[in-house]
Amino acid sequence: MPLFGELGMNEVATMLGESGRTFPAFSPALALDKMFVRGLKPVEWLVPTQDTAWLSDPLPYMARLRVDA
Repeated sequence: MPLFGELGMNEVATMLGESGRTFPAFSPALALDKMFVRGLKPVEWLVPTQDTAWLSDPLPYMARLRVDA
C-alpha cells in the first residue's frame, strides 16, 4: 500500500512473513484486516485459537510489538 509506505508505515503481518488472513474465521481466504506501524517492530504474530472462530467472521488480528530504539 504505497500511501502508508510514503508515511513510513509498514504492515505487521508482511514484516513477520505472515499472511494476516483473518476472514472468514473458519477458512481464511483474503487478508482484509491490516495493522500498520511506525516506530514499532513486530516481534510475533499471535494466532487466536480456532475454538473461538465461530464467534465472528474475522478472527482478531493480534501481534506482539516492540518499541524501536
